[in-house]
Amino acid sequence: MDSLVFVNKDSSQGTKANKKTFLNKYQILRKELGIMLNDSFLIGDINLIVEGNTEKLAFHRLFSFEKYQELEWVNIYNADGVPNIPQAINYLGFRNLNLSGIVILDSDEEAEKIKAIAQYKNNISQDNWEKIEINSVFNDKKKRTFEDLFPQNLYVEAFNQYCHSLSSLDVFETGYQDLSIIKKIVEPIIDAVSKHYKSFLASDSKSTIAKQDVIRILLDNIENINRFVLISLIYEDLNETEMDLSSASPGVKQVVRKEVKVASKIPKPNIETEFDKMMSNLELDQDHESIITDGEECGSAFL
Repeated sequence: MDSLVFVNKDSSQGTKANKKTFLNKYQILRKELGIMLNDSFLIGDINLIVEGNTEKLAFHRLFSFEKYQELEWVNIYNADGVPNIPQAINYLGFRNLNLSGIVILDSDEEAEKIKAIAQYKNNISQDNWEKIEINSVFNDKKKRTFEDLFPQNLYVEAFNQYCHSLSSLDVFETGYQDLSIIKKIVEPIIDAVSKHYKSFLASDSKSTIAKQDVIRILLDNIENINRFVLISLIYEDLNETEMDLSSASPGVKQVVRKEVKVASKIPKPNIETEFDKMMSNLELDQDHESIITDGEECGSAFL
């Protein structure tokens, strides 16, 4: 469930969509559904508060991956915008439901404004609440967003696929041309892809990137990726054609030829990405009663 909207039809006021269904402990929804607060399916003992639909979709999909299945029971709570995060913590935290949780924040100007709000500071200071910022895995103070946790080559590939999927919708004024990575893109990557996206729009167009769709494509690609391409992405020393291994290292040649000719199982590579470093900060105790952060532990490979 990416988001929750309550649509109400009234003979005098017409049809209205309420996007802030979380107000008053989801009172409007509970009233319509006839459920008590403690029956709610929208919260859990441990809650991961995210800024929006993109993060909710990503964590929901990633928690279903084999390597992250121990986190599948964690409730992912969409604040529906950075400004709503203080109110979300207030609702879930000690002032109301007294549940435990963790907040994922981008490392940008909007997040800095939220961190300065007294309501946020008071609630996040509780023992059973923690925050993780994107830059906690980079150990610097650069501007970054959630999208920067993923390898840039995979994100750009998914972005290009997304743009090509819009070709039948006449979104672009001119034919779309792929964004290429000549060198490492300066973070946040969303700024670079947005600039490229807008370069193909009409001057009066208000079209924007559906970031959750790009992430959906990226995760689809990861789930469907075959073993040969996986090795190519990790070692980055194979030529363009599948069977041309002239530039590959001896170890890669041996592994690939074994897979192709004998269909033997290739061991999973142990590669750590920025996303894995962040996931290692989501260490949960055995009783599922509290959340602690531990940036020193290494996660397994995101791929």
